[in-house]
Amino acid sequence: MTNINPIKKIVIVGGGTSGWIAASMLSYHLKAELCEIELVESSDLGTIGIGESTIPPVVRLIQNLGIDEQQFIQSTQACFKLGIKFIDWRQKSGIDNYNGPKVA
Repeated sequence: MTNINPIKKIVIVGGGTSGWIAASMLSYHLKAELCEIELVESSDLGTIGIGESTIPPVVRLIQNLGIDEQQFIQSTQACFKLGIKFIDWRQKSGIDNYNGPKVA
């Protein structure tokens, strides 16, 4: 017989967009009474002074987390961008570009 020890705590090291999305997804999908989620980030790092863009699937992500889109935009002071173009996305060829609408 195998003795299975359930995971009781998950620690995410590093904040930023990736850390907070990971913490949000785990918190939403795991039962809080069964597993504690903790996020650890440096208080020495300030806010980056540039706009951080996302791609359209982030709208589906916040909906899947049960977050109201309008409230999210207001709370995070986000805005809709009509487009953004990334040149030489994967290689320096001039033809490898990504262009599309964004939520910032």
